[in-house]
Amino acid sequence: HGDFANIQWTGTEKNSTEVNMQTTAKLEGLHVERKMILDENTSVFTVKEVVQNINPMGRLYNMVQHPTLAAPFLDSDVIVDCNGSVGFDQALYKDAANNMLHWPNVRDEKGISFDLRNPSVPYNSVFSFVVKQDCEYGWVTAYLPKCNLLLGYVWQRKDYPWVHLWQHWDGDTIKYRGIEFGTAGIHQPFKEILDTATSLFGEKTFAYIDAGETITKNYFSFIYH
Repeated sequence: HGDFANIQWTGTEKNSTEVNMQTTAKLEGLHVERKMILDENTSVFTVKEVVQNINPMGRLYNMVQHPTLAAPFLDSDVIVDCNGSVGFDQALYKDAANNMLHWPNVRDEKGISFDLRNPSVPYNSVFSFVVKQDCEYGWVTAYLPKCNLLLGYVWQRKDYPWVHLWQHWDGDTIKYRGIEFGTAGIHQPFKEILDTATSLFGEKTFAYIDAGETITKNYFSFIYH
């Protein structure tokens, strides 16, 4: 989200298993360096991102990683799982506390309940859950039965305490599923976040970076047969 999605990045391939890229978003006042390293022997890669505030003042910010599933990997049999706990429907963010959900059970706009791991109710939505607070790591996976493939992401909970499950349907066919994770509790501009809730279910809905501060976050991804 924001300026980083709309500006040019510069990248260099260090070797056959490592790629580096960086950019500065002047509108955001942030500089980001990203390093991606593929394991030489297994189907695992790690992403390290270093964020620096180049502003003379501290500021709020949010980072959300946006893995998205689509055909041919995504079909009606795909099972998504995570170590989420309590959460809510982003459509009800103004009253999230009174519309609390417990992973993996959710409701559509008509109040019909379904299991978000393998949704049976067509409902275009984003559901957000707090990573279980007694876990050191957060994780989210997608399993494709027809190919016996498991795709997953793992990260330190302190880096990204929220999991976001986005789904987009075309009639009765699911077209996209986002298996996202990040710092943002509410997917709205900062003014709206501050006016609505600075924390939900014991977790902050935004992050803060001080003037000149550098923050490093990492995550791993894998595919397993």
